[in-house]
Amino acid sequence: MGPVVDGMGHMNGTGFYPANTPDYIPNTMRRLDYAWDIGMKNEMMHECHDCRHLLQHVWIVDRNGVFQPHGSGGVPTFRDRRFMGN
Repeated sequence: MGPVVDGMGHMNGTGFYPANTPDYIPNTMRRLDYAWDIGMKNEMMHECHDCRHLLQHVWIVDRNGVFQPHGSGGVPTFRDRRFMGN
């Protein structure tokens, strides 16, 4: 269970996994030439539950200051506690 990345269709690497995850993704576990969350898409996505509504996935902040799950832009930062939902 984890957030599925909009427009890319794979689950972000941050999530909840069963203890036997390597059994589900043997090909991905043998490769080091790409990000494993993208690599596991073909082996495990059919078992994944999308929980974007529970876990936010933010990779960049675009030119308009909007958080985005992928692309190019600035690194998200939280300079003030007010932006952390507390």
